[in-house]
Amino acid sequence: MTLSDNQYKIFNILINNWREKKYSKHPYYFLTDLAGTGKSFMIQQIITYLTNRNIKYLLMAPTGIAAKNINGHTIHLALHIRNTSTYFETLSYYNEQQKKELRQTKAIIINKVLMVSEKLLSFISSLFAKINTVSLPFSRISTLLISDLAQLSPVNGKQIFYASE
Repeated sequence: MTLSDNQYKIFNILINNWREKKYSKHPYYFLTDLAGTGKSFMIQQIITYLTNRNIKYLLMAPTGIAAKNINGHTIHLALHIRNTSTYFETLSYYNEQQKKELRQTKAIIINKVLMVSEKLLSFISSLFAKINTVSLPFSRISTLLISDLAQLSPVNGKQIFYASE
């Protein structure tokens, strides 16, 4: 694996801190850089690490093209989310198989996260908290949010920086 000095530092920070911590907040990370600087490459390195260690992860993006570019899924597909005119809902609360699969998740990676609204990000966090019955954001699951700060804003709602969780 050939990483730049910056990428090597980022990779080491993540792999050395992504461990389950009981009774305390889990590490949450935001990776940002300009377009074409290797964020997608870093995602693939992290996925290889997680796969080699049999760590169950969710790799998601807000749009189909963004998800396809990283070999992930859209947020709505992965979490069975449906938008209504005023809120989000998910079938994962009612489907025991989906709940079981989501409970096994140990890492969440969301690419192009600046295109995600603050309400959707809060909903994702509360979804994992509810399913795992842990009141901490994202239910103590290691979470990596990735985006270019010059990226498009969400179509509806405020940017993630205004999220309640």
